[in-house]
Amino acid sequence: ENETIVVAAHKTIPLDEVVKVMNIGKELEAQVILATEPK
Repeated sequence: ENETIVVAAHKTIPLDEVVKVMNIGKELEAQVILATEPK
């Protein structure tokens, strides 16, 4: 569920905002990395 949110956010939110989210919630970090890796 969270992973879907991160993927959707990455498509609409600048990368620096994603980094802020990573800094706020470290447990989201792995999901952000998965969402930004090329498939």
